[in-house]
Amino acid sequence: MGIKETVGLVIDAIADAVTDRIGSEALVKAGPTNMVLAPEAPVDDPKAIYWDPFALLETLGYRERYSMVSYDALQRMAYRMPIFPPILQIRLKQIQLFSRPQHDDNESGYQIRMRDKDAVPSKKERSQCRDLEEWVSTCGSTQGYIKDSFSTFLQKFAKDSLLYDQACHEIVYNRKGIPADFYAVDGSSIRIVDQPWNKDISKADKEIRYVQVYDGSVVQEFTPRDLCFAVRNPRTDLRANGYGISELELGIRIVTSSIYGFDYNSAFFKQGSVAKGMLNLPRVPDNKLRIFANQWHMVVSGIANAWRTPITNFEEASWIDFHTNNRDMEFGEWSNFLIKLFCGLCLIDPTEINFLYGNTGQTQSMGNQSNTETRVKHSRDKGLRPLLMFIEDNINRYLIWPINPELQFIFTGLDPKEAAAEIDNQKKQTTYLMTVDEMRELNDLEPLPDGLGECILDATWNQFQQMKTQMTQQQQQGGPEQQGDAREGQQGQEGGNGAQQEQAGGYPQQPEYPGEGGEQEQGQAEPEQKSFVFHKSLDGDIVEYEIK
Repeated sequence: MGIKETVGLVIDAIADAVTDRIGSEALVKAGPTNMVLAPEAPVDDPKAIYWDPFALLETLGYRERYSMVSYDALQRMAYRMPIFPPILQIRLKQIQLFSRPQHDDNESGYQIRMRDKDAVPSKKERSQCRDLEEWVSTCGSTQGYIKDSFSTFLQKFAKDSLLYDQACHEIVYNRKGIPADFYAVDGSSIRIVDQPWNKDISKADKEIRYVQVYDGSVVQEFTPRDLCFAVRNPRTDLRANGYGISELELGIRIVTSSIYGFDYNSAFFKQGSVAKGMLNLPRVPDNKLRIFANQWHMVVSGIANAWRTPITNFEEASWIDFHTNNRDMEFGEWSNFLIKLFCGLCLIDPTEINFLYGNTGQTQSMGNQSNTETRVKHSRDKGLRPLLMFIEDNINRYLIWPINPELQFIFTGLDPKEAAAEIDNQKKQTTYLMTVDEMRELNDLEPLPDGLGECILDATWNQFQQMKTQMTQQQQQGGPEQQGDAREGQQGQEGGNGAQQEQAGGYPQQPEYPGEGGEQEQGQAEPEQKSFVFHKSLDGDIVEYEIK
């Protein structure tokens, strides 16, 4: 590097330092005297411990997730649990509807918009928003048929979160240090390293924080900038070591009971068709009894030899039943109870998976509306909306804000019927709060031509405006031009004034001139004319208002 380059770098560094100093001083001087600035960085490290300090004795290089069930067990439970696959599919297909760019706020999709709602985006920022929407749709700058689309990415990311409460995706940067691509990663293969947090947070972002484990061996390492490790249900438990807990693990007893009940009924059709009991045949020789027993077992036993009927030769022939039917055991109520519990744990209404309970088909229950449409909407508000917000936060934090912190990624059109409600609300606002042109401006529309939109849509106000306009016209008709016409004759003046008053809805008025005659003396100052408007009160009396 030459002398000129070195001097140039030194000058640039000094200029940046001076600019930052001047800018900070100007901010302090320009702000109010009571303005509270953000706190400075702490001097000391936290004193508490946040994970198991003895975990190093059990693992090699990373902290393990202590749980009653492993990642593989959670995956097997998800497929064996009869209720979880429908719930999983419903949520994934609902999220898939939000995987395309959408410029209409009332349609399902996503947008890149200004982070500050009151900020007006510039032309450059609008263009960047459109470019980032296309960038998100292809999961980065690299395009290809073998690369996941944003729809596939959302389903993979959400599925790992619902299964393990551990959704991950890798971020690949370009030469400028800006996110260029992002890829979904198997969340069950990611572990948290056993290194403590660095004192300097800025340096901690460059330290190894996560590792990918395959068959018990570490195959890759990641910094916090390189990998998104997202947890929906965080815990402060020291034994949790920073990992979350999924709904399957929270409802382990519900899942186990449901699997047992489902397998029990499935075994009835697979293993046998004879009710459990014992057949007693009295006074039959043993050799003939064995021949009959073999033939009986070959005919009625299940393929797995389940529920083989015991045959004896006691005194009297009888059938001894060992088991009542499932209805006596209230098996249906038990299954419904488990379904309701697990749906409540997953924040979804059973109606969404075609299980209708309660007052099915009724519109009201104890004074509250409980129809299917309302229940589904409430279910989405409880389960789908928080899940979408969780995805929004991670996309903004790892992908959008590193590119431009003034923008944000949001999902739109969660409730399509909000559009109709918004239109009704705008109609109500135009009747008392704002004019039609002002409402059109809020919707990025041009005003109506010829001033047709400079009004509110209220009949009472329109009547008042018409009356006010007529009063103004009467005042204008009583000006110098009309006075010149009035001097042509008292009779014409009286007729004109009477016609004007009849059009205004009142009574004819008489001009107040001094004296009894009709003609004024030449050179004499013309008297001031007055206009009157008559209204009829509620009591029937005629009230006269004078307007000069």
